[in-house]
Amino acid sequence: MGRIRLFMYYTPVVEHFLRMAVRYDRVSNAPQDWFRFAKYWIDTQSESDREFIKFVFSYKFFETIEGLNCYESNTPLFFKRQRLAALEKQFAIDGGLIDENENN
Repeated sequence: MGRIRLFMYYTPVVEHFLRMAVRYDRVSNAPQDWFRFAKYWIDTQSESDREFIKFVFSYKFFETIEGLNCYESNTPLFFKRQRLAALEKQFAIDGGLIDENENN
């Protein structure tokens, strides 16, 4: 029997802004502050995390899970998902969406 994984409440908005920042140079129908912040935040990540984020949210994939499945590494999907969840949580903290001390 499979496991059911629940997303954090901030996951959809964080993934939306990361996806927009990866796919577009500029946007017109979105809050510009969040778009600039997302671009800046991605650029401040380590090279491996930046490459990971840009791959997972690229135009090639309709959904995040597709990007995670196709990401080339010897790491199982569970650990790729955990890596992305940690990055998303850090984005949410850095962007002021959640408090740093918030429990999972």
